[in-house]
Amino acid sequence: MTEKLINSKPNGVLALILIELTIVLGIFIFIMGVGSENIFGIIIGPLLIVIAALTHAGLKVVKPQEAMVLTLFGNYTGAIKEPGFYFVNPFSVAVNPANHTRLGQSGDVSTKSPFLGAKSSNDNDCLGNP
Repeated sequence: MTEKLINSKPNGVLALILIELTIVLGIFIFIMGVGSENIFGIIIGPLLIVIAALTHAGLKVVKPQEAMVLTLFGNYTGAIKEPGFYFVNPFSVAVNPANHTRLGQSGDVSTKSPFLGAKSSNDNDCLGNP
């Protein structure tokens, strides 16, 4: 399997603004539909609110020195390695393949180096005692 990097720019803020505007529009359409007893507004308003609420699941945050592996219904769709606020497919799931057996795990993969390059501090006296 080859790695597919998702190289899109972080566009989560724009998506968040559009989602919130859709929720406000849905509330407005519903209120206007109830006020005028219009069946169109009574149905479309809550439908817009539900669709916008479902798309909130597509907002993902990648922290510095972390990566995110995305799968859609179990199939690998790509990886995000750059930090930022992203909008991806709302049905895709962030998976951490290194920790797949723990319950309640984070979907983020740490890219931090486990070795910081520092020697262990060992202060011994002239007889070799610590």
